[in-house]
Amino acid sequence: MSTFTARKQRVTDTSGTLLFLSISATSLPAPLRIVNDTQDWVSQGVEYLGVPFSFKLPEDTRGQSPRAQLVLDNVGRGISEDLEALAPNDLLMARLMLSDRADPNVYERDYYLPVTSVSISGATASAQCGVDFLMRQQAVRLRANPFTLPGIF
Repeated sequence: MSTFTARKQRVTDTSGTLLFLSISATSLPAPLRIVNDTQDWVSQGVEYLGVPFSFKLPEDTRGQSPRAQLVLDNVGRGISEDLEALAPNDLLMARLMLSDRADPNVYERDYYLPVTSVSISGATASAQCGVDFLMRQQAVRLRANPFTLPGIF
């Protein structure tokens, strides 16, 4: 059993949990790195900006792929400038890392989520997380028709 698991199974957790989030896209100059806290943290030599965020879990709806909603605090953080620099139709990828405050350099869990439908209001920025964007793409990128492959017709 790892020390992380042992600490979390105690009656009193003396250290707490940290959630690191790295959001990247091809049009961003550098990944947006945030930690779910009110203070900045350094993990594995990389500085993460302290921004409170939360996930709204997906609803169990028949016929739809599940999508969680990521909600970021945007008050005085400058996140809107980073998100407005995105190119149209650019796919964001979020890497969520679960760590312990006692040892923020060790990631116990690592999750990768595609992020779509980013919207910014005055106090919060929100986005949809899930594989719905990938699941709705066509399976074949190039279809054979007389225009694309005239030699086979």
